[in-house]
Amino acid sequence: MVDCCLKCGQRPAAGSKLRMCGGCHTAKYCTDLCQRGHWSEHKPVCKTLGAARERVVYSLALAAQDGDLAAATKLLETGNVNKAMADGRTALFMAVQRGHLALVAALLDAGAKVNRTVVFQTIHGGSTTPLIMAAYGGHLAVVKALLQAGAEIENAPWEGLTPLYVAAEKGHTAVVKVLLEAGADAGVAVDKPRAVGDTALFAATRSGSEMVVKMLLEAGADANRAGNNGFAPLQMAVYGGHLAVVKALLGSGADIHKTHSDGHTVLIVAVACDHLAVVEVLLEAGADAKVINNKGFTALSVAMRDGKAAILAALQRHERSG
Repeated sequence: MVDCCLKCGQRPAAGSKLRMCGGCHTAKYCTDLCQRGHWSEHKPVCKTLGAARERVVYSLALAAQDGDLAAATKLLETGNVNKAMADGRTALFMAVQRGHLALVAALLDAGAKVNRTVVFQTIHGGSTTPLIMAAYGGHLAVVKALLQAGAEIENAPWEGLTPLYVAAEKGHTAVVKVLLEAGADAGVAVDKPRAVGDTALFAATRSGSEMVVKMLLEAGADANRAGNNGFAPLQMAVYGGHLAVVKALLGSGADIHKTHSDGHTVLIVAVACDHLAVVEVLLEAGADAKVINNKGFTALSVAMRDGKAAILAALQRHERSG
């Protein structure tokens, strides 16, 4: 078929391409002038073809979502592998979201763009990529397939939200391991922060994912790096009562004496949150129960004020033994 302008019949100049109609993705023109001049004639055809194309795109996305390889394979013959539905989702996105490895492989073989940003309100309220979605869902085999196909591990279109961050946040240990290995090969810093300043370690700490925390620390994550809000991983682990994570952070050099802007020590936080086991671990690690916060309270006075008898007894025993 001769590739020429639908209005004037001219072929594109050497090194240039015809402009495709954004409605039907079929008609081509050499200039905007030709396209506008042909619109009255092309309009009814465009609407018909555009509607048909939307149905195909929707059907392909639905097949990808349902894991229907046979239907998707047939629909891929239309050449719409990278076309998106009205909400921005592509067939690859749908297949990745459900963890359908066979569909993901077929779509990638058909030319699906592995690093295409999906402008769709998903994780944390913003745009995402197939790799981020696969990491978030814990779809290990899909993550591996996307990486092999050239997925960019640092591609973070929404406030610096990376695949490693979301996998760490969800506690997907195997996915974190794969991403750490891929990141190490690509020279990606394990402590690369999001726009809000927190790192993958902070996310894993907040979720209480002991194994992920240990993996990140072994990969070189800084146990004392705080986010923009001033909270360090240890403070977040103490706040959540994640005892095993607290121990892992302390074992990796987390600063037990670090205070927040309000003067709260991790010990005061543990007392206020009624985490007895955490209080005992912090005391054994050398936490100072006599530090006074900005409101004039110590860990002991907070326990007395709030009537936390078991914690108060633990603090008093430690004081006597000291």
